[in-house]
Amino acid sequence: PVTSVARTIVDLAGEATDRQIGAMLDEAVLLHLYDHRAMMAAIDRAHGRPGMRRLTAAVALLSEDGERFRSSTERDVRDRLRAAGFPRALINADRVLADGSRHELDLWWPQQRLNVEIDGPRHRLPHQRALDRARDRKLAAEGVQVVRVPVEDIDAHFATVAAEIAWRLGCVTLSAR
Repeated sequence: PVTSVARTIVDLAGEATDRQIGAMLDEAVLLHLYDHRAMMAAIDRAHGRPGMRRLTAAVALLSEDGERFRSSTERDVRDRLRAAGFPRALINADRVLADGSRHELDLWWPQQRLNVEIDGPRHRLPHQRALDRARDRKLAAEGVQVVRVPVEDIDAHFATVAAEIAWRLGCVTLSAR
């Protein structure tokens, strides 16, 4: 027998951590298998089973079409910024520039024209650094501020990272938790 994606996530939620539940939902969204109505129906049918409160809370963080995370760090940053009261960012938003090139922006605040990129280890490689610099110049030419944050700084210096984002967003009264 084959079960649905929603039912599988419901079945696993009782034993999964919050991070694992979020990762399952993210993966379903990335693979275009997430169906919000099916998920809500599966949760309703599983009333009283272990993990349903945590799963419901994780599903509430998704929009109707779901946010697409490329890493657990992006989800963590989004969650920590929300908890600190930051305005909602678009996650991995597709942006088409005047020259026709398409770019995916990790955390994008369109009104403030701020893009925060969470850079993993590959962004330290020479070829990728050159590509990133060229991309950042294109975005800057269109009035977009780009802040690059090495993934290591998320845990080691999150308060500093959050303070810079708050300053660039004009939200100087926010606190980073």
